[in-house]
Amino acid sequence: MGNGFTEEAQKEWDRLPKVAQKHVLESVFCVRCLTGVTVIDYSGAIEDGVLVLHGRCKNCGQAVTRVVD
Repeated sequence: MGNGFTEEAQKEWDRLPKVAQKHVLESVFCVRCLTGVTVIDYSGAIEDGVLVLHGRCKNCGQAVTRVVD
């Protein structure tokens, strides 16, 4: 990960077990595909106190967002 994460977001992401990270990355809702998808080309930041990932749908390229709570 790393490059697209703020320092604070990277610390939060690293606190998650690898299996939880995998689940988060593979369970992002895409409004174009209307289903859960895998996120690609993602970055992370802390927004309003929570970790948020921004990226693209692996299937169609639509912008997607995943709140990690």
